[in-house]
Amino acid sequence: SSDNFKYDFTYSIGITLNAEELIDLVKSGKVSKQEDLDLYLEKCGEAIAQLTTDYILKKAKENPDFRAESIRREDLTKVIQFYKECPHVEISVFAITHSVLPDYSLYKKLQEEVISLNPANQPVIQATNE
Repeated sequence: SSDNFKYDFTYSIGITLNAEELIDLVKSGKVSKQEDLDLYLEKCGEAIAQLTTDYILKKAKENPDFRAESIRREDLTKVIQFYKECPHVEISVFAITHSVLPDYSLYKKLQEEVISLNPANQPVIQATNE
């Protein structure tokens, strides 16, 4: 089933911005009104979610027993280095509220079976010139 290889995550992320950082954003022209700030914070949240998803998928591929819910905010902030993309914000709250990981063990098993059925690494489907 293709469902075995799907993934899905829902995060609850709280990000903060101190007054000095806000002043820097205004001075740099990135923020001039509330809507700009809201959009900036939304984009930072999306970047954090994307970096987190990438990290979780890599960890799950390396370790079939990995549980996404075991990630702690402190550890995550060190690993994903979100501050490179969003240097003005801090993660104040982070929680994974829903997660579905792909079955990498099954994927590897299927991959090995396909390779064993085709040991010469010949293309499984061959094109013809007609």
